Amino acid sequence: MTFNIKGVKKKGRYRYRCFSNTNNFCNYWFDWALVELKGSIIMVEAQVNLLHTLKMPYARVVQKGNVGETYVYASQMYKNQTLVSRIPNNQENLSFPSPQTWLTGTASGHTQTWEYAKNNNWFVGVKPNPRVTSGIKWSTQIARMKFGESYSSNTQMSRLSQLVEATDANWRGQHLLRVEAAATPNYDKLLIAGIWNNYSGHFALYDLESINSKLSTYGTTPVPINLFDKEKIAFHIDDFFKGGSGDTYINSVQGYDIDDNWNICVTSQPFTTNDSEIQPKIVKIPWGSSSNNNGQAFYLNGIVDNNYFTELESIQITGTGKVYVTALYHDRSSADNYVVRESRIYQVFGIL
Repeated sequence: MTFNIKGVKKKGRYRYRCFSNTNNFCNYWFDWALVELKGSIIMVEAQVNLLHTLKMPYARVVQKGNVGETYVYASQMYKNQTLVSRIPNNQENLSFPSPQTWLTGTASGHTQTWEYAKNNNWFVGVKPNPRVTSGIKWSTQIARMKFGESYSSNTQMSRLSQLVEATDANWRGQHLLRVEAAATPNYDKLLIAGIWNNYSGHFALYDLESINSKLSTYGTTPVPINLFDKEKIAFHIDDFFKGGSGDTYINSVQGYDIDDNWNICVTSQPFTTNDSEIQPKIVKIPWGSSSNNNGQAFYLNGIVDNNYFTELESIQITGTGKVYVTALYHDRSSADNYVVRESRIYQVFGIL
């Protein structure tokens, strides 16, 4: 995709023209703080606004923040457990109570998924990757539950399984590294986003109503994702994690979400104590892309706080067209830089 921008000389609001390979013409309004032209590549710094500062019951990473009209939810990992807390969405500074949901054992797993599933249900990642012997054990199944419930095993939960098959590629002989889920803002489709051991990225859309119906029918019996193959719409990117070049190079996959036009938005920034490498960004990838380079990067320099080591985590796209990201702030003075001193949720402008 090639962009032509005219008259961009300072911070402000600009109109740009977007030409795709089908020569379709479209106009968009974007808000950004800064653009830098490098041939046909444009570095865009999106504007952000602090929405909430989170004080959590445990000084650990907030993997996923979820902002609703009534409540704000926060999902954390603590001693290999998934903890979910919520608090009324009525002020900027939020002091969360003790977690009301505890997921332990195989009901846990490293996940960025805490996604509303309709009818007071939530999707969450479960079943830590059994093939990983050390390091992060990402979730390999997507379960459905109600907030306030707690489980010690994925087999106690309604869940989607065999998610390596959520792709248009040949999955035989392949293995999942991790999997996440996100609903379109209109709650029409459910995205299953997976990364295989070979670092390829896989994206499949399913009818959300069909998914929910089958989960309700099966109860705690796992629902194999291939039951929905006839309605599946999917694509994959061979070089996804550690793939792309320049601004669309993805060296860390944090969270996923999807808009109603089926653009995939990925938050990306590995944790680092090297200030020059703290470059949080969202990479927006059009549906059906064959490369990260088909996408557009939006830098989030406004979330960087030099009093801490900043780390970008999850992304949320709401039904009202708002975009939120969750960011963490690690202690600079501690011998253990993984100590989290603060978590924040920002609204991001100009990426949809």
